[in-house]
Amino acid sequence: MAALAETVPPLILVVNSAKGLRNADFLGKSDPYCRVSCAAFNICTPVVKNNLNPSWEQAILVCLPASLPPTLNLTVFDSDAGAIVDGSDDFLGSAELNLAEVLAPHGWSHAELPLTGDKKSKGFVTVSVHPYVETTLTIDRCNGLRNADGMFGKSDPYGIVQGGGGQTWGQTRVIKNDLNPVFGESFGVNLLDRLPMGGKLDPVRVKFMDSDNGVFSGSDDPLGEAVLAWSQLFPGGGKESHTIPLTGKKAKGTAVITVATKDIAPAAGGAAASASAAAPVTKVPKAAVQAVLTKGLGMKIADCSDEVVDMFTLGLAWDVTDGVNIDLDASCIVLDAQLQQVDLVFFNHLTSTDGAIQHGGDEREGDEKGDDESITVDLGKLSPNAQYLGFVINSYSGQELNDVHRASCRLYETATQRVVGSYDLSSDTGLDCTAFLMCVLYKRGNDWFMHAIGEGAAGRTAADNVDELQAFLTKHPLASSTSVVPPPQMALIKAPATLGAQRKIAIPLPSGGHEQVTLPPDTKPNDMIEVPIITMVSS
Repeated sequence: MAALAETVPPLILVVNSAKGLRNADFLGKSDPYCRVSCAAFNICTPVVKNNLNPSWEQAILVCLPASLPPTLNLTVFDSDAGAIVDGSDDFLGSAELNLAEVLAPHGWSHAELPLTGDKKSKGFVTVSVHPYVETTLTIDRCNGLRNADGMFGKSDPYGIVQGGGGQTWGQTRVIKNDLNPVFGESFGVNLLDRLPMGGKLDPVRVKFMDSDNGVFSGSDDPLGEAVLAWSQLFPGGGKESHTIPLTGKKAKGTAVITVATKDIAPAAGGAAASASAAAPVTKVPKAAVQAVLTKGLGMKIADCSDEVVDMFTLGLAWDVTDGVNIDLDASCIVLDAQLQQVDLVFFNHLTSTDGAIQHGGDEREGDEKGDDESITVDLGKLSPNAQYLGFVINSYSGQELNDVHRASCRLYETATQRVVGSYDLSSDTGLDCTAFLMCVLYKRGNDWFMHAIGEGAAGRTAADNVDELQAFLTKHPLASSTSVVPPPQMALIKAPATLGAQRKIAIPLPSGGHEQVTLPPDTKPNDMIEVPIITMVSS
């Protein structure tokens, strides 16, 4: 197949499967997953346990910036822990995918890539590629639904279209007293509007519910769901109807769903497909962008500032439930490039030796913003030896943190209180530990980064956690990484049709996490806006 232009337009990549993998386990078989990576993102498939011929069917919306080559690296690992653990999983082989050579102008293209990389590598990985097109999903009808109303009539069904993370993309009307409802309602999938920079795609689900009162309610009974594969959402012929059996507890019947596609010509790099050259564009400054991290991700602090800023405050917060009284303390461990301790700032040593780090102590300067404790850092005054600043929470009384929930941290400019990065624990469960490694600031070259650690530890004071921070950084040498961190790229996206009072929108990022953007005051619904997109850095 002839290669396309040097840059490729947005596309759908599906990592289908692998076959004939090496068995890296002494007992049982490998538990493989595939990592798809380039300078713009790093995305992993789920782990398939005990299988040398795994099927992943993981879809990814790929939006490569024009500055990057159209190649992706696919690396297959054996998960030792049954989950993805960077740095310790066994290498099974890798392959390079040149999208320009595989992508066809229309329809699905398929490739089987041999795995190489060392003498032990064996097997193949199979992928499918489809140029991005706009997709409309029509819920035509259902047949033979379960009657959830018993002797008092028939179900009053309605359908809900759900995308990634359970987000609702659309909802039909309620049709009363009918087990074979005809809806005939259409919904745009609009992936580029939802993920302007691309990212991992979850299956699209259409859930059918029985409305108990003829209106939408949280107590409505589930009737079953239809799950559409990405090959169904992007049909090769442009339009296809699918009769899908409903699944779920007590589910019965089928749903008839029609999918139709429309070719578009969006710009490479995730620009909104509906933008026209004549449309006015509102530019968003970097200062209006905040990085929202997830565990294992980091960001360059300067990417969220239009000016050089040295003075930052890290605010740490937590909730203690059930009336439990736990004496919690936040501290900062300072390490050099060799991971040797340089300083320790905590409740008995509130100011670092170089004067650059100041603990808020009992004054709790961040209380008005919801912080329990805060630590201020002047990056310009830090000792040249300071390479890592690790922030930890300890239970001084020695009680486990089972009753601590929603621990979080946020890094903000001290002078303006403007948040540049934040990290909230995704789980609302307690922590079976007496300490917690929250995050680390580290210097790489001339730039400072914030990285979310999110790991439990043991110890009543931060001095007990120096070795655990050293162990984490030995496994994840953040400051010595040689990977290139590109500057923020600009994305052209459409403002939502409805703007909230705070004028904030969230943009999911390909490698995880998202950025929160505060729109300029003059932004109107559906305006085109140019937004700087932060590059998330993984460990």
